[in-house]
Amino acid sequence: MKRLIILLVLGLVALGVLFWFVKPITGGTIVISTNKSGSTITLQRISQGNPFVRIGIGSLTTKLTKGTYVATVKNGSLQSAQTINFKGTRGTAHYVINPSSLTQVEPVAYQNTQSLAASNEELVYLNSSDENIHKIDSQNSISTVNSSQQLQDIKWATTTFGVGQDDYGHLYLVNGGVISPLKLPFTYSGRTVSYDVAQNKQIYVSYGTDVYVGSQAGNYKKIFTAPSSSITLYAGNSGVGVWGQTSGQSVGASQPYLALVSSGGKVVKRTGGGMVSRMALSPDSKYVVVTNESSTVVYDSSLNQVVAIPDSTTAAHAQWLDNNRFVYNTSTGVWVFGMNNLKADLLALLPSVAGNVTSLSVASDKAYVYLTSVDTSTDSSYAVLRVGLNGQTVPTYVYKLQGVLPIQLADCSISLVNFKQPATILVQTYPNSNLDNQGYLQEAQNELSQDGFDVSTLRFEVASGG
Repeated sequence: MKRLIILLVLGLVALGVLFWFVKPITGGTIVISTNKSGSTITLQRISQGNPFVRIGIGSLTTKLTKGTYVATVKNGSLQSAQTINFKGTRGTAHYVINPSSLTQVEPVAYQNTQSLAASNEELVYLNSSDENIHKIDSQNSISTVNSSQQLQDIKWATTTFGVGQDDYGHLYLVNGGVISPLKLPFTYSGRTVSYDVAQNKQIYVSYGTDVYVGSQAGNYKKIFTAPSSSITLYAGNSGVGVWGQTSGQSVGASQPYLALVSSGGKVVKRTGGGMVSRMALSPDSKYVVVTNESSTVVYDSSLNQVVAIPDSTTAAHAQWLDNNRFVYNTSTGVWVFGMNNLKADLLALLPSVAGNVTSLSVASDKAYVYLTSVDTSTDSSYAVLRVGLNGQTVPTYVYKLQGVLPIQLADCSISLVNFKQPATILVQTYPNSNLDNQGYLQEAQNELSQDGFDVSTLRFEVASGG
């Protein structure tokens, strides 16, 4: 009898051990740490399931079940947010989240700017006041590139190659400062036209429901027919993203759809998923980041969701730095997101003078992220800003000028051109003023001296314009 009891106990133990090894793993322990002592660590569940929030100071250890979580680390102005797909473990899962150091947002120019592109040598943009292309060169000089054709928008592949659209919807090739009609396989007859150009200079154009791919020489071929004619194109180096809405048979029956179309015509499509404000394909077309007013989602090339960016850092504009990282802005800062660790790092806080950010672009040499903005209270105070990606140093006076300029005086205005150091104080004369250059210069220097600047260390340039 005693032997039977022992065998029964051993059998129960064996069954317990077997159950331990074969049962599904639904929970476990997670440890989150950081090298920033005193940091607040918040862990929150974002997948379906019971609400879950845990907070720790300096480190956080807790038990949790399978699911998707966001771990946010804050230390003063420093902030990082990492998405964690917790699959459960019999041991302990360790995560180290160290926020990056912040850099400051640097003023570049105060111009009415849109459709911006930059390299190490020049910055080009469309001035929406005169609808002409302008350029800032390595001497901080502003000039008009071409005034022969007015455009309302330009998509750039480089600072010298792009495609523009005029007020009538007609498309033009911008190549080395020369603007000429784009060679297209159709004639304009009232259908909706959308377009974009990839970094490798492939051009994508839609005409009604038809989507084409071609080059500056023409050679267009149709690669996709959309379910409706109201579509938007987002070019990548090996294909194009297409967003629109299907044509419903009744009011409210249409649905949004998203398609990835290769340059050879291979189509991957999904229906539903809400509106799309902007889309950006990674250079290798492995990922696509899609933004709208309330969410930012990254899909793979099969349009399966890879990750949703935390709500607190939802992107307004996004652009890829390389195949695994993209930068984006929120209403308060500029962030970088890494696909290798699903981690968002705050790069810079936007100054109050930034106003409403209207666009974001990455310089071709990946040295800066450029932002254009407008003061929404006046709709007349425009700025070009940038964030250095390589630890660039900036003289302190430049940041101080950001809080002062631009200034409107009796005979001239004072602004800044800071594409290359040293920065240039731009003194623009008013048409009806009759001072000589020395008079304008003296007026500007007196104003900045009163604001506490040592004008002997500043570089001034007088230009007509106003």
